[in-house]
Amino acid sequence: MKMSSCIESMHLEEETLRSQLESTTNNMRYHINIVKALGLMMLLALVVTVPLTTVILAAREWISPHIVETEVAHENMNLSVCTYVKQFNLLHQTYATVCNSNGHIIVDVRLFLNHTATSKGIGLNLRQWLTLKQLTPTIDRSIHEARNILE
Repeated sequence: MKMSSCIESMHLEEETLRSQLESTTNNMRYHINIVKALGLMMLLALVVTVPLTTVILAAREWISPHIVETEVAHENMNLSVCTYVKQFNLLHQTYATVCNSNGHIIVDVRLFLNHTATSKGIGLNLRQWLTLKQLTPTIDRSIHEARNILE
């Protein structure tokens, strides 16, 4: 009788272990499925946000570029023409330069290639610059209207 109760006890233990193993396996499968779902959601979030972020940053660059003040290489300039110079990067190798030439203020917006000014640009005296600044809201409205026509 002892032998049969021992065998019964082993069968009971085996059933208990199988039940626990099955329960653990089911728990693992459940957690693995949760991890898969979370991974898929993160992947989808990246797929959506990376292009969206790129578009937003590109639009932000286009709308309001970073103002970067640069030092002007004085060896490339005729200092007898400009006694004061500040230069601002407007993106794509275009710079706005403020120059004091014999007491006359010049705002020059010009394309540079290999750190050398090209003929592609415009120099505005102070009166022209101030007029352009006054016209900025009107020009902005015109840009907005032109964009709406394209859409």
